[in-house]
Amino acid sequence: MVTFFLVDRGYRDALDMLRQIGISVKMPGFVLRDERGRRQGITEDVNASRLVTKSRWIVEARNGHIKSIFKFFKDMVAAPHVGNIGDFFRIACALINAFRQEVLMAGADSEFAQLMLERSRMPNVLMQRVEEERLHTHQGGRWVPLREANLLGFPILPLEYLRDFTFGTYQIKLAPGYVQDRTARDREMRFEVIMHEPGLLRAKVYSRHTNATKYQLWIQFQDEGADDALPRPIGEPITGWYCRCKQGARTLGCCAHIASIIWYLGYARHQQNVRYPPNNLLHQIQDAGNRELPEIIDPHRDPEEVGMEPPGERPEDRL
Repeated sequence: MVTFFLVDRGYRDALDMLRQIGISVKMPGFVLRDERGRRQGITEDVNASRLVTKSRWIVEARNGHIKSIFKFFKDMVAAPHVGNIGDFFRIACALINAFRQEVLMAGADSEFAQLMLERSRMPNVLMQRVEEERLHTHQGGRWVPLREANLLGFPILPLEYLRDFTFGTYQIKLAPGYVQDRTARDREMRFEVIMHEPGLLRAKVYSRHTNATKYQLWIQFQDEGADDALPRPIGEPITGWYCRCKQGARTLGCCAHIASIIWYLGYARHQQNVRYPPNNLLHQIQDAGNRELPEIIDPHRDPEEVGMEPPGERPEDRL
């Protein structure tokens, strides 16, 4: 049996040293710009990074517990305690092991792990089609605008399927915020489909990190309203997905942009009460980008040129 050390990107400068002393290390990869200037990882790399982050969840969860229970470890530790910090940490861990419940990941068993390994080896066929047929351009197919009310063939999906599809709950928790941001900016959810090809849609989702950035994405699904005479995918309701964000090429789960569209079309729009993030604060703060700037007057200009009275002179004095 091979033992791996699961580390975060903060250990990037120590990887060679760890491997030289015989330690097998797994770390999430970095996303660099490709030859076209885009920052997007290839499918194999982003899938491998997802395996590491999923396995490291237990480490991050327990680190969070230690910081929340023992405030000493929450902030910067003073220099006089450096010599004893190892003993302090072991005492804290012993207390947690003795009096706190175990941290367990729901559904994390050997079958779940094997499914993740199999999915990580799956190529992104839809990404290859987008690049080959240039579906990201206006010339790449006959894209027709379509409102979500007319997209009736998208399958209805339960939350259990969405959690299994994303291999977790993080992307599902972010989905309401993405949908709310999209509807607030564009007033409605809009999509594009290819004429005479059911089961493929194109959409855009705003980035939550950069205000002016939008990511284009594609989702291939089993169209429940398609004509039976046309070829239809068989099996899973969602058969392909691809987004042009940094993590959008992976097949082991999906990015939050794709998850938000699937969550909305397959689940949220069929529910009567859906909780979205509160946005009361947005209505109480004035947008500084749309403010009216005061007129800047050059003190060396003639006051009469800018419609001002000369200092110390009244209008009747000029008569």
